[in-house]
Amino acid sequence: MPTGYINNNVAIKYLDYLIKYSRAGLDKSWKILLLDSYESHVYKPFQLKAGKHNIKLF
Repeated sequence: MPTGYINNNVAIKYLDYLIKYSRAGLDKSWKILLLDSYESHVYKPFQLKAGKHNIKLF
C-alpha cells in the first residue's frame, strides 16, 4: 500500500525516468538535480547512478 513517502525504490525509479526523459548520459551536458537530504537522496546507489549519467546532485 502506498504511504505517500518516497523510499529508495521510488527514488531509483524516478531517477530512471529523469535519465530517460532529460536525455541524460555520459556524452551529454551535466544536469543539476536539487534535493533535500532525505534518506533516499543519500542512498549510495542513487548517487552513483546519477553521477554515471552526468547528473549532479545538489
